[in-house]
Amino acid sequence: MWRRACANKKVSFWLLLFCTSWVQAIDLTGFESQLETITDAQAVFDFVESHAEDIESWPQNDQGMYYYRKGSALEGIGNTEAALASYTQAIKIFEQSTPPPEYLIHSLIERSYMKYVQTNDAEVYCGDRERALLIARQIEAQEALTRALIHMAFCYRTDRARFVEGLSLLEEALQAIEGHEQLKKYDGMIYNATGLMYRYNQIHDKAYEYLLKAHNAWAARNDIQDMFNMQHSLVGESVAMAKWEQAEQHVQQLFTLAESNPDFKDFHFFAYFNAGLVAYSRNNFNLAVKVLKQAESLYETTNEQYFVDRADEMLAIAYFRSGQIQDAIDKAADVLSNEAAEEGEQKPNLAMRAIADYGKGKYEQGLSHLWALVDSERDKRLEFIRYSSFAQAALFDQKLASYENAALEQALEINQLQLQAEQDKNSIFILTVVLVGLLAAGLIIWSVFLARSRKVYRTMAETDFLTGIASRRFTFEQGRSLVERALKNDKPVSVIIFDIDHFKQINDRYGHDVGDAAIVAIAQYSQRTLSDETLLGRIGGEEFLTILPDVKTDEALQIAEKLRKEIAALQVLSDHDSVRMTISAGIASSEKHMIDLEGLIQHADQALYTAKNQGRNQVLAA
Repeated sequence: MWRRACANKKVSFWLLLFCTSWVQAIDLTGFESQLETITDAQAVFDFVESHAEDIESWPQNDQGMYYYRKGSALEGIGNTEAALASYTQAIKIFEQSTPPPEYLIHSLIERSYMKYVQTNDAEVYCGDRERALLIARQIEAQEALTRALIHMAFCYRTDRARFVEGLSLLEEALQAIEGHEQLKKYDGMIYNATGLMYRYNQIHDKAYEYLLKAHNAWAARNDIQDMFNMQHSLVGESVAMAKWEQAEQHVQQLFTLAESNPDFKDFHFFAYFNAGLVAYSRNNFNLAVKVLKQAESLYETTNEQYFVDRADEMLAIAYFRSGQIQDAIDKAADVLSNEAAEEGEQKPNLAMRAIADYGKGKYEQGLSHLWALVDSERDKRLEFIRYSSFAQAALFDQKLASYENAALEQALEINQLQLQAEQDKNSIFILTVVLVGLLAAGLIIWSVFLARSRKVYRTMAETDFLTGIASRRFTFEQGRSLVERALKNDKPVSVIIFDIDHFKQINDRYGHDVGDAAIVAIAQYSQRTLSDETLLGRIGGEEFLTILPDVKTDEALQIAEKLRKEIAALQVLSDHDSVRMTISAGIASSEKHMIDLEGLIQHADQALYTAKNQGRNQVLAA
């Protein structure tokens, strides 16, 4: 009431005097205190928006907090575009502070999520997450570090080449929350992310183990939505391992949660969807039809269009396999019609096209689609075989360390037995000698095996599987040593970060095989061009890091410019065309920035970011 009265221009002098004393700009503490009392999403946004003018008198970082809260409020009402802009404004403000505040990290994470929602393209949204993690490692902020580790790991869930790196980030996140009771709320998220890493690499027993841990963590807090989500995921993993009784138990848990929580409108749909999935996967097509029709009747209760489409596809095939041919033809036509109405490029739904062709009497064309489907499944299997050995080898390398620890424990036990033997020589002397000899021989054999195995897997871990140059982990380990040695000896050292311009367009237009060939060509050419003292590694999909000891900024610029010009002349052949590429590069040198490797990388990355924004195909120094 008083705000409306004070806004009226026709007020008395005394009322005006009252207004100037009463309507004072609220500070951040009061703003956030009042914000905590509001629960409705629209009301939260309205409150935040009403204080837009108040922040003009706030300190700089408090203004950044306002834009962070505004981004969250916009996200709450579904305006992702405006939320992204607000988080960007918060980032610009926080970047002006030294050292960087914790909420710079949170703002980068939230902006990356908005980019994920808009594009679902890791090349677009993961850059913010990398930067957030880099900053989080530099400041004492456990919660920000935990969030950054989890979100960065999600960037690697479909990148098989960085499988172990993703697991290491999640293991670090678990260590970060240890001993911090207020951070225990993240354990379910960490377990879930770990389970997804294993799932995408088709190591289903480990995926099931960690998804079950995530469920139990959320069950301890009675988080109904996340408990239900995990039961849904556990059904999928059980089906992947053909553990049918286990899958049925999780389906029953879904129905129990749906019955006891009627406020969650789509729970029944997902319960029937998973029941149908189990029946379909067991080739019980009559039961699958019955259950999936129940799911079909509940489509309007969910916004998850992917699962609606998947249910329709399973139902069409189940109709066909159970002899209900016309129903199958009609359902396949519905699926194809819905796909045609969707925007964007769609992969051909070969199974649905085969059924539709059968209904039209186009048997040869239908058979062609079935053969294409068989080829597609074969390619998936070959891809699984190609990468599963890498994933299993990486896991084996991790296990070696635990085996070595076990060997050390055995050695300690031997020492204890020897001490006991000295105390009672007359009774067990011969037995002790035999036992020690056998165990020592076993340890020697096991140590030789461990040494040889570790050498093989260490080489695999140090080498990028696609290009043959240094892996991301090895590049950072060796890079830190090179930078520390240069700084200690008062010698210059420079870093160059470069990546392929418009790489996503190359993949989309020519295919991932051509994209991989482009990465390999640039890596091999760069390796031949750079000196033996230079360290070159692949640190991302199409991103490379070069560390140049005893090189100053001017010389680094010359090296990078030479790479840029000569890479622009390279060609990669595709089926019908030759592909040319360009790169953008950012440079940072210790002569300007007397900091560690991570600091140099951060400056070089900012220069790369500027080069990209200024049109690409150029080199800039920080």
